[in-house]
Amino acid sequence: MVKSGFGLFEELFGKGFSKDDVYSGMHKAINPRAAAIQESFVQALASGDKKYLAKSVKDYEKDMRDSLNSDFMKAYGLGALLVDELDLAYDALVKFPRKRSVSEALALIKYTKEDYVLAAALFLGSDYRVQTSRVLHSLSIYNSKQKNSEDIGTHNFLLSPHLDSLAPANNIMGVLNFNSEAYSSAVDYFAKAKELSESSEKTWLNWMRAMKADGLESEMYPEMPRFYALTGSSLGLEDLTAELDKNKLEMPVVKVKNLFGIVKQLLA
Repeated sequence: MVKSGFGLFEELFGKGFSKDDVYSGMHKAINPRAAAIQESFVQALASGDKKYLAKSVKDYEKDMRDSLNSDFMKAYGLGALLVDELDLAYDALVKFPRKRSVSEALALIKYTKEDYVLAAALFLGSDYRVQTSRVLHSLSIYNSKQKNSEDIGTHNFLLSPHLDSLAPANNIMGVLNFNSEAYSSAVDYFAKAKELSESSEKTWLNWMRAMKADGLESEMYPEMPRFYALTGSSLGLEDLTAELDKNKLEMPVVKVKNLFGIVKQLLA
């Protein structure tokens, strides 16, 4: 009978030797060359030497692909992130011992690269340590254009923890409901988003569109002075009328701010 590789390990080293031990050992092993490269990356990260990192992530790409050492991959991946080499950063960190925080870091990288299908899949393995990750997961699902990407129940499940605190979460739910012609619900979501982000012209316009679609124009117009005062909008009557006639709304654009700092914290 042919024994598995791990069966042979157990026979040689005892039953207490597990697959996790092998996996851990693989991610601790490092050769002198890789150790020297890792140290140079750590020093460059500490000093913010982007010129060195921009050159080194290219020079040592093969070393990254050959290595399984987690400390090396972390140093290389963060160095690549700092100089906006997101593909190389992902390729290094995807080999990192998989934890939920690592999945979240990888999801944020893929979201930034607009690879929404993979980002949505990676967010499933995260625990949403970053405040906006649920919003970004929702947008990844929507922008992936996969089956059920506009399912309101799915997005509500993801966003419900933030509907009292984050305007983008309410804007997403408002857009989904508006585009499904559930105008009354859209009004409620946009009203909450407006409350949380009073100076956002786009949020105000979405609220007014929903109010108009729901037949509530008479209640909308008294709010116009506040709209101009709070947003500083320069829209004239003709342009405003054209904006309110839109019958399909676009999702809010939410970018990942300080991707390097967030990923560094997630990998700590």
